[in-house]
Amino acid sequence: MLFYLILFVELIMLAELMVRIRLLTSAHLILMYIILSQIVFWSADWLGYEELVDGLPSSFLYFTTEGVLFYFAFFILFYLSTVGIKIKNITKIVDDIRNSINSARSIQYYIFIFCVSFIIIDFIAIDKDVLWKNYRYLFIGGGESLIYSNPITRIAHSTTPILAIVSVFGFFSNLFGRNFRWAMLWFVPALWMVAYATASASRLSAMLMFVPIVLGIVMLRRGRLLVGIVFGLAAVMELGAALWGRGNLEFGISAIPTMLGGALSEGLDLSDYSLNLFQGIFVTSDSLMIGGNFSDRYSLLSMSPFPSFIDGFNNILESDQIRLHLFVPMSALAEVILFGWPYAVVFFGIFAYTVRLSIRLSRKNGVLYILFTPYVFLLFVIANAYPTRNVFRQLVYVLILSVIASLFVGWLGRRKQAAPGGLRRR
Repeated sequence: MLFYLILFVELIMLAELMVRIRLLTSAHLILMYIILSQIVFWSADWLGYEELVDGLPSSFLYFTTEGVLFYFAFFILFYLSTVGIKIKNITKIVDDIRNSINSARSIQYYIFIFCVSFIIIDFIAIDKDVLWKNYRYLFIGGGESLIYSNPITRIAHSTTPILAIVSVFGFFSNLFGRNFRWAMLWFVPALWMVAYATASASRLSAMLMFVPIVLGIVMLRRGRLLVGIVFGLAAVMELGAALWGRGNLEFGISAIPTMLGGALSEGLDLSDYSLNLFQGIFVTSDSLMIGGNFSDRYSLLSMSPFPSFIDGFNNILESDQIRLHLFVPMSALAEVILFGWPYAVVFFGIFAYTVRLSIRLSRKNGVLYILFTPYVFLLFVIANAYPTRNVFRQLVYVLILSVIASLFVGWLGRRKQAAPGGLRRR
C-alpha cells in the first residue's frame, strides 16, 4: 500500500513539474528514472530477479519498501531543486534554442580543434592492443589502459564522455542545419567516439543516441518522428551490445560486430534490460543495508576534484574500498551517506544545484541545454551504480563549466544590448 501511495505522490509532483517547466530537462529525466527504478525494484519477483541476486542473501530485494522509501527521498531532493523555476513559453524557448545553435557555429572551428586534439592525444596514449580487444570490463576507460600516462593524457582520457557528446552534437546539429561541409568534418570524431563507447560496453553509447533525437525535435520541421524511431531503436541496440559485452567479457573495437550480433541474436529480454537500466536501486539499497565504516582518507579522496596522479587515490583504492562483490562496488548515492552527513550534504547539495543551474542555462542558450541536460542525467545514472570517485569529480567539472558558461552567456547578452542598434537599458 505504501508503494502505491508514494508512486501516486511522485506522479502528482512530476505532473506539476511538467506543467511548470514545459521543456524536457535533467530534473524531468532524473525524476522519471527514479519512478521507473522504484517500479522495477518493487516488481523484482515478477521480473525474476531472485536468481540474479541469489549471491546476496541479505539483498534489499527482500526489503522492497525500504528501497522505495530511500529513492522517494532522492525524488524529493531533485524536485525541490526546481522550485521557483518556470518555463512555459515553449515556442519561444525552441526558437531561442535554434538561434543559439546557429550562433554557436561561428565558434565551432575552435571547439572542433579542441575536441579533435584531445581525441588524438587519447588515441596516442592508449594501449592499442587493449583498445582493439580485451576481456576486462572497464579496462578501456580506466587509467591502466594508458601506455603514456601524464597529466595531459589522463585529462584527455577522463574527458572522453564530454568529447563524445560534443562530437555527436556537432555532427547532427550541422547535418540537420544543412551545413554539410561541417557535418562531414564532425562525422569522423563523432563516429569514432560512438565506436569508442560501444567498444567499452558503456551506457554512454546508448545515451549518445538521444542527442540526435533532441536535436531533431528542436531543429527539424519534418522527419522528427522518423529520427526518433531510428535513433530510439539504435539506443536499444547499443544497450543490448553493452549488455552482451559485459555478460561475455568481450570488449574492444574488434568486438563491436560480435557485440551487436549478440544483441540481435538474443533479442529484447525485459528482465535483462530492466536490470541493467535500473540496477542502481539494487546496488544502492544493498549498499545501505550492508553498510561499513570507510576510512577518512577514502572518504576525503573520493570527493577530491583532482586526478589520481595528484591526490594518490589509486594507492588506497584496493585497501580502503568496501565492495558488495569483487565486480560490484557500492554506489555513490550510498557511499556518501555512509561517509557521514557532512559528505552527504556537500554531495547532494552540489548535485541539486548543478541540476538547477542546468535548467536555468536551458533558458539562455540552446547549445548548453542540449549538452548539459543529457550529461547531468547520465551522472545521476552513474551515481546509482558506481562509486563516488567516478561521479563527484565529473560533477564538479560540470558545475564549474556551467558557472563559466552562465557568466559567458550573460556577458554576450550585455554585449549585444550595448552594441549599435541593440537595446540599451538606462
